[in-house]
Amino acid sequence: MLSAENPYMAMDATPLISTNSLERATSENDQGDFAKMEPKQHPVYYKEPRVVLMAEDKLFYFDKAILRRFDIFNDMYEAATAHNHDATEGSSKTNPISLQGVTAFQLESLEHVLRGRWFKPTPSVSLEQWKAILHLATMWEYKVLRDYAIAKIERFKLPPKDMIPLAASCRVEKWFKPAYIELCTQNDPLTAEDAELLGIALFAILCKIREVSTISSGGGGRVNCRSCSRCISCSAYSGNSCNCANSNTRSKNKDTVTTSVNDIPAGLLWPAVPDNKSKLPKYKRASKGKPWRTVQKIEPVQPIEELAPVDDCQDPDPQVILRVDEVLYRVETSELCQFRVLREKLDGADEKGNAVEGTSDDHPLVLDGVTPFEFESVLLLLDARWFLSDPKIDLEQWKAVLHLSTLWDFSEIRELSIRRIVALKPSPMDSILLARKCEVQQWFKPAYVSLCTRAEHLTADEGFLLGLSLFADLTRIRETNRNMSKCYRGCSNTLYCNSCGSYQNNNNNNNNQANVSVESAVDALLAASETK
Repeated sequence: MLSAENPYMAMDATPLISTNSLERATSENDQGDFAKMEPKQHPVYYKEPRVVLMAEDKLFYFDKAILRRFDIFNDMYEAATAHNHDATEGSSKTNPISLQGVTAFQLESLEHVLRGRWFKPTPSVSLEQWKAILHLATMWEYKVLRDYAIAKIERFKLPPKDMIPLAASCRVEKWFKPAYIELCTQNDPLTAEDAELLGIALFAILCKIREVSTISSGGGGRVNCRSCSRCISCSAYSGNSCNCANSNTRSKNKDTVTTSVNDIPAGLLWPAVPDNKSKLPKYKRASKGKPWRTVQKIEPVQPIEELAPVDDCQDPDPQVILRVDEVLYRVETSELCQFRVLREKLDGADEKGNAVEGTSDDHPLVLDGVTPFEFESVLLLLDARWFLSDPKIDLEQWKAVLHLSTLWDFSEIRELSIRRIVALKPSPMDSILLARKCEVQQWFKPAYVSLCTRAEHLTADEGFLLGLSLFADLTRIRETNRNMSKCYRGCSNTLYCNSCGSYQNNNNNNNNQANVSVESAVDALLAASETK
């Protein structure tokens, strides 16, 4: 039960939040029952060992679940399972999966983006990094990341000479027409370098469009309208002298250019340079025998400098095995170390013989006082990547996140969960109970005011949850302010006076007075509770 003296505490004066709840049960019976339980691996959050990839002479450790989001890697692992292969490649730094034709810079860029979390600030990513990510997301077929990279690159507004080869190598067909329109409307003529970039057939088409769309020129180099022969800039006739400052420029009719570019056959949109391929090279399909695919060579986006030697590369993010009730989880240590209490618990993991807690299913790190639902709600948030859409976390899951972020001391997630819960508009009773549990002091006043000003009376069930003292105080505030309160018959435009039984207009002054009176009484109640 809750204390009658202090609305924030239970009657036994034991805080509802305590880091001691992480400790194992001390009674012999509890320990015996716990030991008899046969834990099961969680189907999602018992993560597979990290995969070791090698690009050039540098090693990278990737979450296998993340790699499976790329269709190519997912097919690769599915093929390994279908052929009953042990899939030892990638299991250690001595036996990594070698990615031929992929640069270390490309893989570093990919790892940089995949490492970012939804609840963290957006990481800084350069144009060259986005190009590298687009190459890999296209080659390894991860549509969500590919679409996100395309949207980011479009913000840089690349010139046609940079946009066209990137669109061709990464199969971004929607980039071609805007680039061709820009080439056809620019003041500078097309060059031999443009012809080499586009191929002779497409280059000839664009040259023709430029000629057709050029507005006819009169004498003296000025640009005249075809219909009336007036100068486009100063409206002088062609037979008269024209002192227009823009008389030596030629203008392109953008509508004509757009129409002509849109009429280019789909088969000619792709640049036809000799070495260009209409489709980006990707993994070879699995054949008989060894199912692992090899990547064909593509042009590197940017060389990497000062590569780390293979022998010196260590996994920067080892995994730890956790047990919550009867469920086993395997997650990255870095994820848990963001919570101060868990970081201290991991640093002080007890050793029993040669077995260290968290290193195997037989010796997991046990988290007591936590439910699987609460822990999985936190993992759902931690796994959400920043380039994905808002994770689907409901009110009950946010409550669990707030509870554990308070219990384990992670202020960043705690503040985020507080904002999200407020946006979901929980009931006043839910706000009060959760504020007690998670020490969210700013929720008490608006919840108390809401209970004191609502039309419905407080119930016995609410009184049991609130505690006798607080329940009596809130009913006293309601009664005191009932003499001039909103009509409980449901009328929205009148106030009912309990003293004389009359109705009055519900003007703003009366409302404001009632609200101020309730808020003042609630402020006094909160101030009194803090002094106890």
